[in-house]
Amino acid sequence: MRASEFRRGISITKQGLETGKFGGWLTEYMQSLPRYQVYFDHGDKSRYSNVLATKGFYSKCGDVVTNANRLTDLDIVVIEPTGSAALVIEIEERPCSPKKILGDVLALMLCNRLAARVDGEQKYYELSQNTKIIVAGVLPGNGCRLARIHDLIEPRLRNLNAPPDSINPTNIHFIFNEHIKDVINELKKSFKRCSRKSHLNKKRIHI
Repeated sequence: MRASEFRRGISITKQGLETGKFGGWLTEYMQSLPRYQVYFDHGDKSRYSNVLATKGFYSKCGDVVTNANRLTDLDIVVIEPTGSAALVIEIEERPCSPKKILGDVLALMLCNRLAARVDGEQKYYELSQNTKIIVAGVLPGNGCRLARIHDLIEPRLRNLNAPPDSINPTNIHFIFNEHIKDVINELKKSFKRCSRKSHLNKKRIHI
């Protein structure tokens, strides 16, 4: 293996590390709402049985997921007892462009179902107008990238008309910071706030 290949291997290994750690934290934190199911990628499969890839796709009349209709892979999802997705989280651990962020969001907006292979069986879940979306990640503090997210991209996205069988753009939320540790800490604070609301709202997740 050449040195450049070795370095790329190290980079690939580290990419997703904080996402996996947060997925593990969320799995344990959500034990207070046991009827909800958390699935997350990039985690330690020897420690968590819910580490798996969740696929977003477009289904016509109950179609199963295939390479032809699969549009995106998701980092973290929280599934309600009804089988609908309560929450989808995408985390970009490296500094990324607005183009990449918009690509994540728009790919999900074109989906209407999710699929995950659980215990060897492909299971399907619905996206709905009630599904909440959090896109989180790292952006440099210098320049105008952070301002562009909050002042331009977020409000413009919320004015888009999405298909009725997909997510509601007003339920899209952004959490960006210069450092991934601060992003993860803000995600944790968001869940602690929403869990307090959940206990007051018959244990339904409200972000």
